[in-house]
Amino acid sequence: MGELVLVRHGQANSAADDEAGYDRLSDLGHQQARWLGEWLRDHDAPFDRVLTGSLRRHRETLAAMGEMGATPEVDARLNELDYFNLTKAHAARNGTSQHTPENFVHHITDVMQAWQRAEIQGDETYDSFEGRVAEMLTLAARPGRRVLCVTSGA
Repeated sequence: MGELVLVRHGQANSAADDEAGYDRLSDLGHQQARWLGEWLRDHDAPFDRVLTGSLRRHRETLAAMGEMGATPEVDARLNELDYFNLTKAHAARNGTSQHTPENFVHHITDVMQAWQRAEIQGDETYDSFEGRVAEMLTLAARPGRRVLCVTSGA
């Protein structure tokens, strides 16, 4: 049996209102990644394979984690869902505004359910997103190997 470790990127710029503004780690996000890298090196064996999405926040997280064993491979299939376009589509469809910190949990649930039902659309369909994530996990999982995937909340 293999081992697949999924790491969500460190804290990003949560005050951003678009993908470009969000796609960078905060100072805390860099520190979180350093802490995680140190912990993994102190408590676990090196990874046989290291995969990361192509987003800046993924690459910054992995870089701050430090040496993880294998040469990192970048694969966009580990990238995040199209959150900002989905929330815009949701707002346009429902005549509502974007989320606030206070209503985020309810809002994101509504957005994801509407996307899954194909009521709203971002850069890809829900089925396409689900397929690329499943494909990547299947490719990453190999019996007898330790694989690290730095990704988003996907």
